[in-house]
Amino acid sequence: MFRVQQRLRCIRIVSTAFLSCVPLFVARRPKTPLRVLCIAAFEYLARLRGASLDDTHRLALAYACDFGALRNDFYDQRELDRHMYRELRHGLRRLAQETATRRYIVELRKTERARPVFGPDGFAETASVLEYRLRVLVLSLAWLQIVSRRSIEPGSGIMDAAQVRQSTDQGHLGIAARDADLINGELR
Repeated sequence: MFRVQQRLRCIRIVSTAFLSCVPLFVARRPKTPLRVLCIAAFEYLARLRGASLDDTHRLALAYACDFGALRNDFYDQRELDRHMYRELRHGLRRLAQETATRRYIVELRKTERARPVFGPDGFAETASVLEYRLRVLVLSLAWLQIVSRRSIEPGSGIMDAAQVRQSTDQGHLGIAARDADLINGELR
């Protein structure tokens, strides 16, 4: 009976987190349903702690998700929509911590400059590609955590620095310790 109650509670939390984000599906921001689901995940984390993201924090996450996608497009396709960039940066300056956003941009730029090169025979080392992708994910999640203004403690479902190190050691990815420390230090 206790397990059934736990499952029902979990379903209720997931449902209310998702329903609070439904208006974002028809809003101007974020631009895609996948980004709305990302925001719903942060809403879920907040609700697990008995809180909720307010409209301002949801909007900040929407701007951040769109900004991250724009930066990704820039690094992948070498094209930047300057008008969209300015609009997103302006919104982020109003809604999110500017120092964290600048730090994210700098760290992402460093990571992208060290991106593995795709040669005529494909990627030379699969491990370097996995390391690069993991670093981008860690940077992005850490920044989104700051934008949401919600702490993501160890054991909350998001990897902390020790868990990142352990998973990379087990997977032989060789991620630098400072990459994992961004979660617990510089970007917080």
